[in-house]
Amino acid sequence: MSEILTGGPMTGVSLSDLRPLTAPWTRRWGRMLPPLSPAALQLCVEMAAVTYTLELEPWLRAGWREIALDVDGTLTQGIGEEGDTPLDGLKRTLDGVRRRILQARINPRDAAEAMVGSIGQRRAIDSAKTLVMTHPLPGENGGKKYLVAVSFMGTTPRLYDWLGNLRMSDEAGFHQGFLQVCRSFEARAEELSFPHTARELGLEKLTFGDICRACAREDSPFQLLLVGHSQGGAVAQIWAWDQLKAGLLRRNMAGYCFASPLVATPGAVERPELVPVYHVLNSDDMVPKMGAALRLGIDLTYPADEGLRRASYSWPRDERHVANRMLLRPLTGLIHDTASCFEVGCGLLLSLQGLELSEALPALRAIRPDWPALNELSERASMPSDQLIQFILRRAMAAHQSCLGRPLNMERAAQISAIFRKVEDGIGVPAIASAFLEMALPPHRVLPHEGYAYAAYPYITLFGTDRLMPSVWTGGDRERCVMIDRHAAQARTPHSRGALDRRHREVRHG
Repeated sequence: MSEILTGGPMTGVSLSDLRPLTAPWTRRWGRMLPPLSPAALQLCVEMAAVTYTLELEPWLRAGWREIALDVDGTLTQGIGEEGDTPLDGLKRTLDGVRRRILQARINPRDAAEAMVGSIGQRRAIDSAKTLVMTHPLPGENGGKKYLVAVSFMGTTPRLYDWLGNLRMSDEAGFHQGFLQVCRSFEARAEELSFPHTARELGLEKLTFGDICRACAREDSPFQLLLVGHSQGGAVAQIWAWDQLKAGLLRRNMAGYCFASPLVATPGAVERPELVPVYHVLNSDDMVPKMGAALRLGIDLTYPADEGLRRASYSWPRDERHVANRMLLRPLTGLIHDTASCFEVGCGLLLSLQGLELSEALPALRAIRPDWPALNELSERASMPSDQLIQFILRRAMAAHQSCLGRPLNMERAAQISAIFRKVEDGIGVPAIASAFLEMALPPHRVLPHEGYAYAAYPYITLFGTDRLMPSVWTGGDRERCVMIDRHAAQARTPHSRGALDRRHREVRHG
């Protein structure tokens, strides 16, 4: 089979060569860990990307099969199954139609389409968006083995997809929004079926639940691969933890995620680093610094540089935009964990007190111009914004206490608001919002912006794996990020995530 036909569109990695993902576990940094290589990360970043694009043809040509999509409560199975009869051909055609419908719902092209998607999502805010597929593996002594991949999609542009991210209260020790998305996927375990694999194994039927139960055995014919970007990386962590608690063996599961947020409260997981999931993080990316208190698995952080930024960030580079980003950089640089995210966000809210809602709306439009609800708000924008701001502040304080177990530092937020006011006086609220958007979105992308050869995370897997810096999170009374010496077996002295960011922050960020 031609490697050109089965190569990943962003990295060129073979989609059919699974050896990088199925190599033996090795002792690394004082613990047994899944295989880790540039090829493994490239294959998984391709899988994270195809969960958004649904361009599955190269994967089908590479031997992946029994593909299923679960989006907004709609489960579509058997995508691309081969057959010889006209009915099989019709089924493939219908699969394509269904997939195009799903693409429209995931990536709405206009405001009306986005609103329709939001209305539909209102009934299932916490539904999982998941791609599942299998690939045969060479078995020992002639036995049959299979890699079962689960790729969790991140947040899409739709309004209601973001509601889960904002539900930050503690539920059973985890970020409430991420946990509930995970539960929606877990509820699919007995609906997801794999008839082709069942026939090969001589089974009457085979469900995803059966596969997970088999992975609790040493002789399991299945290996689970977890992939996720953004919110998808958060869901992958919680799902992996749930399965480990249920008895699934660590050696039968491995995860490779990108831009994953923090998911657990400080005391929820005693040994977060034992979850066999790697998280590739871009130090410029603010999303992985937010969520709950800590992340499960091993962090691999790329210290962002000008090579990455020029190759993959769609930043306007004229003098005005560069100057605005430089003005905002001291504020975005304060964000290094969820607590500081709350402080900076509340500082911004405090700085907007006293403005009419009509004055604040330009900032919202600069951030999300495609949200139709903003047009309706603008028609009713005669009320002061203070009432809305106070409501949001109360919710933020309650969420902070719930997920971090301590009060939000409003004194610190007030200090930050004074800095925001100075910047607002200089360039205005809309310019601040526009600069923030420029600094927030390109570092987070897994799909390239139009006109760019690379997005941030594929670029890192191609050119930056030798610079990835490992670290793990510890819980207890107070969460900490512990940096690991790449060349030693044990961890170094604990450092906060803020210290990690400060150590590798570039002087120029324009």
